[in-house]
Amino acid sequence: MRTLVVMAVLVTFSLPGVAQSFPAGSYLCTDANGIELGTMAVLKSGEYQLKSSTMESGEGHLGPYGSVVKPTGGPLATIQSSGTHKTDVDRRTVFEFTSEYGRIRCAAAQ
Repeated sequence: MRTLVVMAVLVTFSLPGVAQSFPAGSYLCTDANGIELGTMAVLKSGEYQLKSSTMESGEGHLGPYGSVVKPTGGPLATIQSSGTHKTDVDRRTVFEFTSEYGRIRCAAAQ
């Protein structure tokens, strides 16, 4: 019984760490019409760098709340964006944001 309790506690405390990290990589960002906006580089910690010729470029942080993403700094926070991130079975990740600028989709660069 004690072993079962210890295992349950370990699983409970290890899950948030898994859910709170982002897939690190480079993502191509487009608007709702598929027009390229720039690139976003993301670290597992949630730090990001956005490079764009049509929007403000800069660095910031993505706050993870499960699959919900809320930028807490940088250009994505400036345009009041919030969204989600999903990784499919082929390990391709997509970030989708709604913002003052409109819809923004950032997909892992192929």
